[in-house]
Amino acid sequence: MDTSALRVVTKVVRAVPPATLRGSLASVPRLPPGPGARASVELLDAIHRFAPEVRLHPDDRYRPSSVPWYLQNVRMRRHRAWWPDVRILDVGEVNVNTLIAQRSGGQSSGQGADRTNFFLEIAANTTETRRGRLAIAECYVHFRRAPGTSTAWDLQYWFFYPYNGDITTGADFEHEGDFEHVTVRIGRDLRSVQEVFYHVHNTESTWRRPGEFSSTSEGHPIVYSARHTHATYWSAGKQARTALPDDHTADGGPVWQTWDHLRLVGHRRRPTAGQEWIRYTGHWGQIGTGFSWLGGPYGPAFQGYWLDDDSGG
Repeated sequence: MDTSALRVVTKVVRAVPPATLRGSLASVPRLPPGPGARASVELLDAIHRFAPEVRLHPDDRYRPSSVPWYLQNVRMRRHRAWWPDVRILDVGEVNVNTLIAQRSGGQSSGQGADRTNFFLEIAANTTETRRGRLAIAECYVHFRRAPGTSTAWDLQYWFFYPYNGDITTGADFEHEGDFEHVTVRIGRDLRSVQEVFYHVHNTESTWRRPGEFSSTSEGHPIVYSARHTHATYWSAGKQARTALPDDHTADGGPVWQTWDHLRLVGHRRRPTAGQEWIRYTGHWGQIGTGFSWLGGPYGPAFQGYWLDDDSGG
């Protein structure tokens, strides 16, 4: 696929930003003639065809949501290590546009590639917000050429959970904001899956080849979301970990068919309309104390996985 195909994909998605990807595919009446245009539609179709089925744990209190819904219930602050945090935006003032338009302490919340000390904090409807809202959850899609090759494509599917719950007694592993993802690598034909990257916990993440994971009858890779941590796995059961609490995945909970809730986010410098939140440079939850994982994470475009899953977070 050439660069003209990428431009067509961007144009198509910008034209109908509120629609699901299925709707986007149905709303492509005037593509320029030629192989580039045809390939772009085939790529959009592949994004839909290989979107994962996420099986949520039946005992997990914390479900995914959409980013805009979460923003309605948070406030923004800028962290200072030895001084009180700086108030930036209060509840009701945070939305996709204001999120990336703030400046404070020489930092910008939506310009540049550097991570900042801005952070979001759940400050309204705390219990309800932490639980998420599966009915309106969105799956955010980023696609790229597979690193180190000109023949394969990586389709990244990002899931947002407002809250990462505790999984053990006597240790605090909870934090606000939780981005998880899987990456489906497809071949040049845009019809064959070469492997799937399951984001577990940084260095525990792994690629699985066909035969090492399950798919639905329609070919959607199956993803198991671990109880409370939301780490992504390829099977149900106890997921043993070294020196850290085990994860647990299971059937019997809600099944999220992400292909009916897809949003293409574009790229950090060129987000698709309505998805400008991808440029936010700060934390998606309150900054914790002690261990680094106890604070809210940075967004997808500010994690190493964005450009290369093998590079880590």
